[in-house]
Amino acid sequence: MKKKVLLIDNDIALLNELKKLLEKHDIIVDAIECSTEVLAMLVDNYYDLIITELDLAFVDGLTLLKSLNNITGMCPIIIMTSNKDDNKECDALENNVYEYLHKPLVPKIFLSIVKRALKRSQINSEMIIKDNTENLIIDNHKKIVYKKEEPIKLTPKEYDLLVYMINKPGLTISREELYHEIWKKEANEKTNRTVDVHVQRLRDKLDLKAISSIYGCGYCYNK
Repeated sequence: MKKKVLLIDNDIALLNELKKLLEKHDIIVDAIECSTEVLAMLVDNYYDLIITELDLAFVDGLTLLKSLNNITGMCPIIIMTSNKDDNKECDALENNVYEYLHKPLVPKIFLSIVKRALKRSQINSEMIIKDNTENLIIDNHKKIVYKKEEPIKLTPKEYDLLVYMINKPGLTISREELYHEIWKKEANEKTNRTVDVHVQRLRDKLDLKAISSIYGCGYCYNK
C-alpha cells in the first residue's frame, strides 16, 4: 500500500517541489499552504507522516505541533524551517518531533529522512485506532483515548472494553464474552450488571453513539 504524507508550508513553490520529489518515489502527497485547513484534513484522512513549516501564517507552529500530536498520536512529524531560534527547536523536539530540518533543504537528504520516518510509521500504525464518525482516536501505545482532540480519562477496564469492541465492528458480542475477555473471569450472576455499567460509562464519557444494545444478546460497535 502506498504511503500518504501531508505537507504544510507557506511557500507554494517549495510545496510543489517537494510534492513532485515524493510522488516520484510512489508516495501520495497532500500539500496545503493554509494551516487552518490542517485539522479538517486530518478528520477525513489518515497520514503516515506529517511535514510542516514551524513559522506559519495563521497559527504558531508549536501550537499546531501540540494539536497534531493530540490528533495523530504516533504519526511521525518532521519540522522544516528557516527559523534559527534554538529555543523553538528545543521546544519542538520536546514535543515528539521526529526530525528538525533547517532550510534550505537538500533533496537527497530530505528524501532519505522521509523514507526512514515512513518505516517508523509503518511500525506505529498498528498502534493507532481511529473512528472518524465518532471523532475518536485510540493510542494503544500510550493507552490514551482522544475525543475531538481532547484526551478522555478512562479506567483500565473501560479502555480495554472499548478497544475490544472497536476491533470487532459490526459483530454482536455477548456480555459473557466481554466479561470473560476483559475481566478474565467466567460469567456469573453479576456479569450482566458489571458489563452494562461499564458500557454505559463509556457511552457517557465519550458521548458514544456507535455502541448499540442487542436485546437479549449483548452489544455491537457500529464503526
